[in-house]
Amino acid sequence: MSFDQQECGRGPDGGARCFWHINFTSQTMFNWQHSDFAEQGTYTCSGNTITADPQVGGPISATWDQATGRLTWDGVIYVCVGCLPIQP
Repeated sequence: MSFDQQECGRGPDGGARCFWHINFTSQTMFNWQHSDFAEQGTYTCSGNTITADPQVGGPISATWDQATGRLTWDGVIYVCVGCLPIQP
């Protein structure tokens, strides 16, 4: 889930805000719900760097910070909700 609420399209009073979500559904697939739409695609990992290839658009670069448990995906910080504790 995104650490902060992000834009989510138009609401009844103008611009709406909500939390964005990323789910890694397998060792190679992801679902990304952001703004007012969802994307899916494949990803690979190399060290702390993730390279994602959504079905639409170009590649996405992400980094995982194990010390803080935060993922920076396409410039937005995400935290894991409901994850198991990180083991060193």
